[in-house]
Amino acid sequence: MSSSPAISLISSSRSLRLSRVLPTKRNATLYKAMSSFKVSSLKPPSLNRIPHGSSRKASFFTSSRPFSPVMEWQDCTAKIEVDVPASVAYNCYSDREAIPNWMPFISSVKVLDDKPDMSRWSLKYNAFGRDLEYSWLARNMQPIPNQKIHWRSLEGLPNSSTAFDSGGIPAPFPAPEPSSPLAPEPSSPLARELSSPFAPEPSGPSNDGNADNSTCVFNVRNFGAVGDGVTDDTTAFKMAWDSACQVNSSILHVPSGFSFMIQSTIFTGPCQGRLVFQVDGTLMPPDGPDVWPKNNSKRQWLVFYRINGMSLQGGGLIDGRGQKWWDLPCKPHKGMNRTTLPGPCDSPIAIRFFMSSNLTVQELKVKDGPQFHFRFDGCQNVHVESLHITAPALSPNTDGIHIENTIGVEIYNSVISNGDDCVSIGSGCYGVDIKNLTCGPGHGISIGSLGNHNSRACVSNIKVRDSVIKASYNGVRIKTWQGGSGAVSGITFSNIHMESVRNPIIIDQFYCLTKDCTNQTSAVYVSDILYESIKGTYDIRSPPMHFACSDSVPCTNITFSDIELLPAKGDIVSDPFCWNVYGDMETLTIPPVSCLMEGIPRTILDNKDMGYCG
Repeated sequence: MSSSPAISLISSSRSLRLSRVLPTKRNATLYKAMSSFKVSSLKPPSLNRIPHGSSRKASFFTSSRPFSPVMEWQDCTAKIEVDVPASVAYNCYSDREAIPNWMPFISSVKVLDDKPDMSRWSLKYNAFGRDLEYSWLARNMQPIPNQKIHWRSLEGLPNSSTAFDSGGIPAPFPAPEPSSPLAPEPSSPLARELSSPFAPEPSGPSNDGNADNSTCVFNVRNFGAVGDGVTDDTTAFKMAWDSACQVNSSILHVPSGFSFMIQSTIFTGPCQGRLVFQVDGTLMPPDGPDVWPKNNSKRQWLVFYRINGMSLQGGGLIDGRGQKWWDLPCKPHKGMNRTTLPGPCDSPIAIRFFMSSNLTVQELKVKDGPQFHFRFDGCQNVHVESLHITAPALSPNTDGIHIENTIGVEIYNSVISNGDDCVSIGSGCYGVDIKNLTCGPGHGISIGSLGNHNSRACVSNIKVRDSVIKASYNGVRIKTWQGGSGAVSGITFSNIHMESVRNPIIIDQFYCLTKDCTNQTSAVYVSDILYESIKGTYDIRSPPMHFACSDSVPCTNITFSDIELLPAKGDIVSDPFCWNVYGDMETLTIPPVSCLMEGIPRTILDNKDMGYCG
């Protein structure tokens, strides 16, 4: 996409008019034009005489005469046309949290963690002997990369602005989003002063000969990414994303042979069409908490938000550089008793998909996540294929894939070894199919933990099949806290091979991370669980099957078929452990589950609301 020779700025705000000294000569870039402004009003002084609602072209380059200070509040709408590549201005306005770096009177901009299109602004400024301080909540509308970006405040200081390529007419604001709890208006910071250099103007998309003619390829190197593993390439990636997001069919390409360091970043949709994020090189975050920018969230690294129809794929590597995060004093040490010390403990999830649908993640290598490697929150229709995730066996909380409130997940033909669960399934998940997964070392495949802090948790229709779990602390596990509610039901574990697994089959309704958890009368109801064709060896330090069900809410309809678990060392087969578990053995099992009780207990029959998840 070629840049327009001019950018137009339309600003409507209750603004404080301030004077400034204009530059002495014409410049070709927005930075050079505006870096010599002495006071932070974007509107030129000539606009002090423009009445409300009028429109006029003005120039930043026509005069060097200083103007007398003017200070009063006034509702004002103004249009300014600046001879500058549109992409330069677009890039400047796009990174909201970086705006205070070049706009001195904006003291902070904080993007909301749970609503990446929303941000909280604060303004502090001293002008003509007065201290000014204002704040507002703002929302960005969907931009047109390098052509148009627009905002409007939702509360606080009222203001709205649009910056657009003056070669065309700005598009109308998109329709409101009915799901938003806030007013559906875009956000608008006040008019701004630029006082630091900008990233270079990116090239337009290239055409990949291997791609269909209708697919545009956006190589991050064409947008200024260096790829030396040291330079911050965040801006180039965001510009490439914004451009690819506006095309019906696009590929954002991370080329091989380069290592790109990018900061904590939110890639926001919805996009115009299906987008492929092709990683053939290496992606990495800053190396540890000491060099992580203080203003960036330490809870997540790469976030994909409100995306419909995206594939994250490639033969490259995503390196989470987790070692320095694992070594934080608050994390379980490798020493005796896994002791910890107080201190900051937030660690970023490597890759998070949030409120997105129709997603594919395939063929990637991902290693050493500071915390979870992948997390899917509030998503639908997720397909994971041929993924290879690795982290040391003692790396804390490095779950391979965690899903929460997500419906319709397929995890196929993948290898995961780490320091926690290979796959963990949280509350609100339905329709999960895991097939041909090689898991371990690690903590196995887990449903839960569920019901923490007396919460309601519901999980159903889960299948784990045709998989291998080896050298793992657990095999297939369901774990819930005392005091929760809800239900886990319709779970099938089928055709799973165990190799030296300490707890091959486990239901633990007394899950607790400390020693001071107390029994409670409520619990997540576990029922309709099928274990079939599970064979292999177990670590003799624990029994091969462990069922610790709630005193007040027993586990029911637990079914076993073709189970054969033998000790990895020795000839003595340990008996299973059972507590308050009901079910049926369809075939003989090794070892026999003689502690299994038959039927349905009266407490369940008399309580029709047990495990309600409607």
